[in-house]
Amino acid sequence: LEYFISFFLFVIASFSDFLDGYIARKYNLVTTYGKFMDPIADKLLVDSTIIICAIKLPNLVPAVVAVIMIARDLLVDALRQLASAKGVVLAANMWGKIKTVTQMVALSFVLLNDWPFSYIAPHMSNYYPITAIICYIACLASFVSGVLYFTKNIKIFKDGSK
Repeated sequence: LEYFISFFLFVIASFSDFLDGYIARKYNLVTTYGKFMDPIADKLLVDSTIIICAIKLPNLVPAVVAVIMIARDLLVDALRQLASAKGVVLAANMWGKIKTVTQMVALSFVLLNDWPFSYIAPHMSNYYPITAIICYIACLASFVSGVLYFTKNIKIFKDGSK
């Protein structure tokens, strides 16, 4: 029961994040504050869930996956902070959105404790849960989005540049 409750709370929080962005774009309510705070809210939701799941369900969220995803978020936040100090706001890009969606999908299955996969393919779940594979895919999306974010914004590291 606790997995289903956690799942539903996570889905509601994830959907409210999507809805907030959709409404802001549709009604032209996008603000600098929103561009800055939305990724932070995403990361608080996702990273805290990753940590809890990696501790409670390490067979579904391997530690390396949690470390890579959280490290990417910390590094991107550091880049955002550096850019902000130079008067530049770095908005999320499409790869960042892909990363967030894949993480939220993966974590949804984790919060369901590998359901329905553990019932569909129980023999595979005994060896390597399908949800863990989905977490690795989310980890890869996270890594790629981080690399692309840094390569696109490398100019932020140059002194005196915006």
